[in-house]
Amino acid sequence: LTPGAKEIQLTNDGGQNFQPAFSPDGQRIAYYSKQRGGILIIPAMGGEAKQITDFGSHPAWSPDGRQIAFQSNPLYDLGASARNAHSPSTLWLIASEGGEPKQLTQIENPSGGHGS
Repeated sequence: LTPGAKEIQLTNDGGQNFQPAFSPDGQRIAYYSKQRGGILIIPAMGGEAKQITDFGSHPAWSPDGRQIAFQSNPLYDLGASARNAHSPSTLWLIASEGGEPKQLTQIENPSGGHGS
């Protein structure tokens, strides 16, 4: 995080963790765990990860850091070209501290998969 500093390994669970997204204040990182399924949040300087959903991928923080938007279905191709969700993926919103996720879009309304 600073020039010349050593990297910090945040996860070591072998959970195939992808799609890290820094919170607006830089204090937390939300990410998708392929093995666990869902979105987790971990302090940016290391610590215990907290799972906030048991489904979904591609987390994105709200500007105030209080909520996280995500797509319901994981991406099957996690390479650099993986950008679009496939139907029937929908968009969801959850408080960054966890809670009940709220569905924002419906399957095929609008048409296609909803993500990124």
